[in-house]
Parts: sequence; C-alpha cells; structure tokens
Amino acid sequence: MVFDPIKRASAFVRVNPIGAIAGGVAGVMLMRRYTPMRGWLGLTIGVVGGAFGGAFAQSKLKAVSGSKKSANAAKS
Repeated sequence: MVFDPIKRASAFVRVNPIGAIAGGVAGVMLMRRYTPMRGWLGLTIGVVGGAFGGAFAQSKLKAVSGSKKSANAAKS
C-alpha cells in the first residue's frame, strides 16, 4: 500500500493516461470559463487538478465496469 499522496497521485496518472489528458484539457477549459484567474498559474492549476481528477475518474470507471464483467463471468 502506498501511503505517500504524491506517489499515489502520480501512479493514478501513470496508469490512466487517457483520463489524465482529458481531465487536463477539461481543467484548463473550466479555469478559463469560470474563474477570473488568468496566466500561467491558472493554466497550471487547471492542468494539474484536471489531470488528477480525470485519472481518478477513469480509475473508478474501470473498477465499476470490471466488477460487473467479473460478476457476470462468475454466474456463467
């Protein structure tokens, strides 16, 4: 078990790159649309926060879909 939050977050991003990329793009778009923060700091916060959020969401979606598939396979 990894107890360091930085290592855990980087592992989420490393394992779920598609969600991290999509989340980074969405984070930048949301920062530009809904906050008055402009410049490199706003973009950095949007990219980093969105990448972690997107990777975490992809991880949870994989877990939910995998459990349904394995439950159906166990019944067959």
